[in-house]
Amino acid sequence: MTVYVMGAGASLHAKYPLGRNLLRALADWLDKGIHQSNALKQTEIPLILRRYQEPLSTVRELFGELDDCEEILRELDSRAKQANTAHLRDALAGGIREFFADIASQEGAETYDLFAQTHAKRGDVIITFNYDIALERALKKAGRWDIKHGYGFPFGFFPDAQSDVKVLKLHGSVNWFQRPTQEDMPPLIARRDLDLLGYPPNLTDPRIGKDGFSSDNTGTLILPDPNKEYYWKELWRKIWDSAEKSLASTPRLVMLGYSLPKSDSEPRELLLEKTNHDASIEICCKSDSDSIASVFRGCGFSNVTPRSDATFQRWVSESVKG
Repeated sequence: MTVYVMGAGASLHAKYPLGRNLLRALADWLDKGIHQSNALKQTEIPLILRRYQEPLSTVRELFGELDDCEEILRELDSRAKQANTAHLRDALAGGIREFFADIASQEGAETYDLFAQTHAKRGDVIITFNYDIALERALKKAGRWDIKHGYGFPFGFFPDAQSDVKVLKLHGSVNWFQRPTQEDMPPLIARRDLDLLGYPPNLTDPRIGKDGFSSDNTGTLILPDPNKEYYWKELWRKIWDSAEKSLASTPRLVMLGYSLPKSDSEPRELLLEKTNHDASIEICCKSDSDSIASVFRGCGFSNVTPRSDATFQRWVSESVKG
């Protein structure tokens, strides 16, 4: 069994932004859509764009530039009790879901496809901090993953199917939804997201009626700021417990595009304290690889190999050739 740990550096090839650039990329996406609407002389800005244009405009007015996503979210959290900012984090999470769904609809994740076809083996576990579903789609296409058992908790109402690989999303996923006050598992899955994953139209979440559903964006998407709150306790406990058990027993850990930032205190503790100390560890995080390797060695790991010369794409292609 191999445990892979993936961060935003692994999803760059599929056109998803790094965490620090998330709000800037969201703003650019909205601006582009609004500009195209105006160029086509549409009388109304599309509903999705209009829904998230105003909240992001408010964030721009409050902070000016959008280049420091982590600091902006930290400040929004500190102002959460103010009536004029309390809704903004939820709106940003909703905008990110729509932005990522638009990227997913355009295809283009060839390196994930190659990884799924040549690296993912039965029993492997992928711990990821990415929100997008490009990895799951590639794994499903390769016959390695299924939604019924593939997320570390069961979706009991979907047809039973084998999932060779588990994908544990420690900061949530754009295709998970929680109704306001919902406590029962699992999260809701919209028909659009099942379609993006490659499922047929007859597969639907029976809990969603024909008129759709309302959702609470704070329950299933942990935004990239220092004050992360895991509100849906049962959901996160199942995922994090699965990750801890996998790390404790794995003989091999491969970190791909995840820089182990200091602001991620819980993931740092998980990886540095719970990983099997006899495991071989390979770190592929470009210029951060050597410093991350030093952190692991300082915690008692001896078999650590940094790959500062390799992007995720290069690591995947070279491993195939090797």
